[in-house]
Amino acid sequence: MDELTHRSPRVCPRRLPRQDDPGHGFGPEGHAQIAPLLATPERAWVCRYAAVDVGPHPDGQGRTFGWQQRGRARAVGPDRMSALTGQLARLAPPATAQPERVCTADLGERWMLVYAIGTDLTGVVADDFSCGDIRLTDDPFRTAPGEATQPGTVAGVLEAPGFVGLLKSAWTDARS
Repeated sequence: MDELTHRSPRVCPRRLPRQDDPGHGFGPEGHAQIAPLLATPERAWVCRYAAVDVGPHPDGQGRTFGWQQRGRARAVGPDRMSALTGQLARLAPPATAQPERVCTADLGERWMLVYAIGTDLTGVVADDFSCGDIRLTDDPFRTAPGEATQPGTVAGVLEAPGFVGLLKSAWTDARS
């Protein structure tokens, strides 16, 4: 599908798509089973998202969140593209063998790298809180982060130390 032309001029959704699982709006918690095989981006943008309360959790324990875009997408400059491409190649399932990880209980922003290969868009969503989880979406407008299933992408949680920092630097350096 020609996602880039179809969504133009937007490359990032106003709200991240949500999954139908009983979670709190973050996406699948299970680790990805394998590392993704992502193609080299031709163009890329960074988008920033803030948590919005969408109601009580179905089991009555806490809240469920959605993710609203803050600001406009910012194009990644050529000076940052090689570093981000290198980080995409390092995305891997979390190193901990235990299914339970110890993470902080804070809540912050989410950052998404949206990149194009031809007219196809892929999103890489990174949490700037808790364990710093990373989740893929093979259609940033329709597929919830962590539920990607197209060739090269994987479902579940990934990690790449330093990825959020690179996204934040690219955001700061870019023009909207």
